[in-house]
Amino acid sequence: TGTKLEAEFKGAGTAGELTEPEAIAIDNSGEPAAEDPSVGDVYVTGHVEVAGEHKGVVDKFSASGAYLGQITGTCKNAGEVPSPSCEAFEAFQPLAGVAVDPKGVVWVYQGLGQEHPHIDAFSDAQANAFLSGRESKASSVAALGFAVNSEDDLYVADGEEVEEEVAIAKLNSKGEELEVGLGGLKGKTGVAVEAVSNNVYIDSGQAHPPGIQEFTPNSKTPSETFGEAQLADRGGKALAVSYANVSSGDVYVVDSSAGKVDIFTPPKVTVHAHSLTFGSKGTGPEQFKEPQGVAVNDSTSLVEPGAGDVYVVDKGNDRV
Repeated sequence: TGTKLEAEFKGAGTAGELTEPEAIAIDNSGEPAAEDPSVGDVYVTGHVEVAGEHKGVVDKFSASGAYLGQITGTCKNAGEVPSPSCEAFEAFQPLAGVAVDPKGVVWVYQGLGQEHPHIDAFSDAQANAFLSGRESKASSVAALGFAVNSEDDLYVADGEEVEEEVAIAKLNSKGEELEVGLGGLKGKTGVAVEAVSNNVYIDSGQAHPPGIQEFTPNSKTPSETFGEAQLADRGGKALAVSYANVSSGDVYVVDSSAGKVDIFTPPKVTVHAHSLTFGSKGTGPEQFKEPQGVAVNDSTSLVEPGAGDVYVVDKGNDRV
C-alpha cells in the first residue's frame, strides 16, 4: 500500500556504502528463492572516487537490505555480442541506469555525460559475471533513464547537454537504434517496461505538458497519457511498473521535486487512475530528499516475503 516503512538501508561500510544513489532495479525473474537465490536482489547505482576520477558502481543487496557485493566495471574494449572472454578490467564511467530483464540478466548503462555510452550485461549469479557489451548508438547521455524488455530491446535516455533536450530511444540488443524520440517529445527521461506485455511507460521529466505516456510494443504514438494533475510541476523523474500477471501492472512515478511517489492503477474503463501518494520532503522515516529511482519487488512467486514491496532511491539522504 505504500503506507508502512518496511526497511531502510545504506550499505555496509566502504564496499557497500551508498554514495549518491540514483537508479535501482530488482531481479523479479525465475523461481522462488529456494531454487533461485538471486530472486528479489536489489541493484542500486552510485559513484566512487578512483584515483581522483568519478566512477560508477552498482551495489547489490538482498530484498531485506543485506549487502551482497558490487559490480564495479566491465571488460576493456568489449564491443562484440557476445564478447570474447574478459582479459582486461575497466572501471565503469558514471552510470545512467541499471535494469534486470525477465530472464535475470543484469544490464548496466554507463556513460552519463560521456560521448560514447556503453551497455553491458552480467549474469544474475552471486558473482554477476560479465556476459557481453555493446556501444550504444544513441547520442551522449544527459539524464538517467534505462529499461529492457523481454526481447532484449533497450530503452535509453538519448540527448546531449541538458535534460530538457533528452528523449527516449529504443535500441536492439546490439545497441543499434530502432526508434529515436519515442513519442515525439523532448524532456522525457524516465522509462519502464511491463514485463508481460512489453508495454512501455515514459515519464514527464522536463516535458510540458506533463504526464505519463503508455506505448504498446512497436508503437510510435502513445496509447494513453495520464497523471497530468499529479505532475503539474513537471516532477516526474523515474518510473517502475509491476508485472501485469502478478500485481496488476501498477505504475509508480517518482515526483522528485515534491519528495513523493505517485501510484497509478491500470484502466478499468479508459485511463489509468491515481490511487495513492506516499512520502514527503524531509530526512526522517518515510520522507525523501531528492528521490531518484523506484522499483517493485514483483517476483512471479508471491510466496516471497518481499513480494510487492516498493523500493525508493532517496538520493539526498544516501539511502534506499
